[in-house]
Amino acid sequence: MKVIIAGAGVAGPAIAFWLVKDGHEVTLVERFPSLRTAGLQVDLRNEAIEVVRRMGLLQTVRDRSVPEMGTIIVDSKGQEDIVQRKLHTETESGVQGKTSAYEIMRRDLIEILYDATKENVTYRFGLSVDHYRNIEGDENNEEGPKTDKVEVTLSDGSKEMYDLLIAADGQGSRIRKHMFFYRPEDDQSRWLGVFSAYFTLPRRDYDTSFCRMYHATERRLAMTRWHKEDQGQVYLMAMSNTERFRRALDRDVASQKDAFAAVFKGMGWQEERILAALTDAEDFYADEMLQRRSTVWSHGRVVLLGDSAYCASPIAGVGSSMALIGAYVLAGELASHGERDVAAALASYDATMRPLVDQSQRLPKRSLQAWLPLSTWSIKRLHVKEWVRSKGRGAQPWAKKVRDQRWLLPDYPEMCWRSRSAAWASLPSTARSSLTEDSRSRSFWSPGAYSATSSVGDDIWLPSYELRKEERTERLDRFPAHFPTVVFAAFAIYLPAFLATYRAGPELEVVDDKIDVVVKETTITPSDDNGASAVVADEVDVEEKVLLREKPVSKWKILAYGAPSSSHQLSSILTFLINGILVALTADALFRARILYPVDDISFVRLGYISNSEAKMLLREPDQAKMPVTVETRIADPQPPFEDPIWRLAGGLESTTSETDFTGIVNIPLSSKHTRWYEYRTSNNHTGRFLSAPRPGQLSDETDGKFTFLSTSCILPRFPYNPLDHALAIPGLRHLADKLPSLGAQFMLFLGDFIYIDVPSRFGKSIDEYRMQYRQVYASPDWAPVGQNLSWIHVLDDHEISNDWDANNSGVYQAAVQPWATYQANVNPPKALRAGSNSAQRQGATWYTFAQGPASFFLMDTRSYRSPNKVPFEDEEKTMLGAEQLEDFLAWLARPEPRGIRWKIVASSVPFTKNWPVNVRDTWGGFLVERRKVLEAMWDAGARGLGVLILSGDRHEFAATKFPPPADSKWPASAAVHEISTSPLNQFASPFPTYRQTDDEDVELKYIPSGSSKFGAYTIENFDGESLLQYQLFVDGKEAWNTTLVAAKPAGGTSRSFWDFLKF
Repeated sequence: MKVIIAGAGVAGPAIAFWLVKDGHEVTLVERFPSLRTAGLQVDLRNEAIEVVRRMGLLQTVRDRSVPEMGTIIVDSKGQEDIVQRKLHTETESGVQGKTSAYEIMRRDLIEILYDATKENVTYRFGLSVDHYRNIEGDENNEEGPKTDKVEVTLSDGSKEMYDLLIAADGQGSRIRKHMFFYRPEDDQSRWLGVFSAYFTLPRRDYDTSFCRMYHATERRLAMTRWHKEDQGQVYLMAMSNTERFRRALDRDVASQKDAFAAVFKGMGWQEERILAALTDAEDFYADEMLQRRSTVWSHGRVVLLGDSAYCASPIAGVGSSMALIGAYVLAGELASHGERDVAAALASYDATMRPLVDQSQRLPKRSLQAWLPLSTWSIKRLHVKEWVRSKGRGAQPWAKKVRDQRWLLPDYPEMCWRSRSAAWASLPSTARSSLTEDSRSRSFWSPGAYSATSSVGDDIWLPSYELRKEERTERLDRFPAHFPTVVFAAFAIYLPAFLATYRAGPELEVVDDKIDVVVKETTITPSDDNGASAVVADEVDVEEKVLLREKPVSKWKILAYGAPSSSHQLSSILTFLINGILVALTADALFRARILYPVDDISFVRLGYISNSEAKMLLREPDQAKMPVTVETRIADPQPPFEDPIWRLAGGLESTTSETDFTGIVNIPLSSKHTRWYEYRTSNNHTGRFLSAPRPGQLSDETDGKFTFLSTSCILPRFPYNPLDHALAIPGLRHLADKLPSLGAQFMLFLGDFIYIDVPSRFGKSIDEYRMQYRQVYASPDWAPVGQNLSWIHVLDDHEISNDWDANNSGVYQAAVQPWATYQANVNPPKALRAGSNSAQRQGATWYTFAQGPASFFLMDTRSYRSPNKVPFEDEEKTMLGAEQLEDFLAWLARPEPRGIRWKIVASSVPFTKNWPVNVRDTWGGFLVERRKVLEAMWDAGARGLGVLILSGDRHEFAATKFPPPADSKWPASAAVHEISTSPLNQFASPFPTYRQTDDEDVELKYIPSGSSKFGAYTIENFDGESLLQYQLFVDGKEAWNTTLVAAKPAGGTSRSFWDFLKF
């Protein structure tokens, strides 16, 4: 079709995006000479976020979004009454609050949409549609049926013919006025009596990234938000002085400013600052809030979209979201019905959107008055109400269910088929059969959707029943966290029920029931002499005898069911004691460590990254009386004449502060250029030893020409539970300590979940809560033997933040990542090199690289930058690593290594294989497009003669997987990539197998689910010109499996790198 769109705000370019994707010819006219980028901060909420994702623009929106942390409601002195931290935009629970959307400046959103459409849409600025005329087609035309058209008259006087006119020209739409000119009864718009003003103001140092909201008396509200380092926004709203405001709005900007300044004078809080900014503002805008309502949104071949059809008013905060959703639905209905049934498409658009519009426009006057209080008392009442709500779900007073079943975002698979017949034919029959009319009515939130790619390269959305299955699995996974609450609640019910049953006495049963009936004849003689005769009567005597006894109850039944019996007092007391003990053990497991071992005063040392020239050490000492703390080192077995056993000062700390939880980093220079065992001691009585690293490309005689390191993940103290164990016991560390002396390991590569902040229950979300969890691991009596004598290197995973974390740096991330940096990242290897550079590190990176001996390592961050897990697996823009990390990782894979380095080893906190179908979307199996890109780069490295090995954890099971290159591809079979996934070090093991090979892409080599303690040892050595990597798996302290991998050889030879000409 030939379509003209009026308005280049949000709705216009959004509908243009979908229409050109479906093959239509689109012209967009805008009455301004360029893009109208005025306006302040807008929110993208609920289904609008999914629409943006389907447009392929979600990452771009994320990158340009405003980092607002939440909302703070303040009093007249600026004191914080209520703090409502921002919920993540796409939480698992589906809860969204007023600030839990993507906040983005209107300018940025419009520019994103314009950039996405400018190549395929004809933009004509400085033009508008003055009026239109519908022209009916002729089905019986001799030259062939002619469809309906619309003739538009543009502001330059020209007339043009189109198949469809879409009015996206805002709440003051000229086309809307023309549509309802002859039928004003259909226009049901209403003014809300709320007057608002918007302008910017300079930012000061104390302005945090929170939205601050202040309620003043006389129904006034002031709000500040911050979108730049040097600039923010002011929002003023008032529901009073109606006539004054309306007179001012009919005049110039100066009059409008005067009206708002007069009304908000004396409001309190930052009055002087805000009114000064009001006076100086060059971007001031004011208006009365309006809701656009009407009984119809279309007339012939003309249809209203966005604010021109259903503006809900700025106070609803959904204008941009409704524009995006409406554009998607309108385009989808047009694609579904086809060009010959436009009228039906417009009617369906109305029917589909109407429930959502009605829902968004529910703004009763009493609700507005409650939110804009009249008196000091009503303000306090509102604040108390909001405070109570803020202590509820998600600490958000405006929280609501995103997956609300009142309105479901439809699926329109037709809209993304550029070659419908070929794409349809390429789908499997099961997928085709699922694309029924019913599938279009399903919400994208439930059951979800995934994107499949047909053989002709067309993206097709299909309903995803696999995601629904995974959501059920996730709910089961979360059950243990609620187990203690269930136990305590059940016992609270059981206790009074037990006492009531016990006091009610024994239950009786009938043994015998007899009824005796005796009939006697009695003669009744009249007492008077009236001649009456005597009467014979029957006298019946009924007697029932019931024999009862106490109902027998088995003692074992009392013990099994927990129901008491007064006839078996001992068994009843015993069953009560059993239940009481079980509850007490639950309380012990949950609270003993928290109450008795907060370990605020713990002092410890742990070894971090150790190279061939320096060792990093984390030292915690809260006792300032012991400051300064010094560290001395010496070579354990010196080789004269250049080495000696003398203790030498290596470094220390002058002091520690609470800002870093009384920790500090000590960088220890190493005196020998060779691999040596070093001993160290500190002035606050900590001792240990460590092994320095070999130079890149070399192996050391100190370790018999072998390079050994370890890997594992997942630590939950006191598992399996033993009431006699120390409250901070970690049995898995004992197994590690037993094997450590014989392994001669350089370091432990720990692959995440060092703490479990949410297991068995989350007690808080503060920085102090996270810090305590780290301290408790380091305070374990089982830690010192391995922590003080072995280098530990870490990657981040979900339970160090929150289960299955995919919310980037929002929510609790900031509270979680600071302690992780303090205790783990600050003593990690160097940050990764920036792609395209041989020396410059990536600033702010949370991914790391280093080279030692025969191997080069890349430590991924798979949590901080990933797309939401629920995004379809095959989505082209879905990312696990984020753009910068992916770029650096691919550059690392392609980078030549020094002579002697034969292995590239990748540390990923989550499995690379897709052979774990349970919650696969949390693994690389849920990020298939990026996984394929990474895998091809790994095969390239393998073809150059480097063995590529992926190390992962997370699943509490062991699996070894091979990823062979496709047959008949450019990669040789020897370029195959391997993954070894080993976990947990101390956690539960899966009670049933969950790993399953489903195709020839991920080939199972070995799978062992059992064992609550697992770790692996990797030993690389040269043998007969080959580089061999031997792997040993230890399960519960015993070797359970081993294998040997051989580094690939170059395919057809390879060019020598710069490093090949250097010798160390």
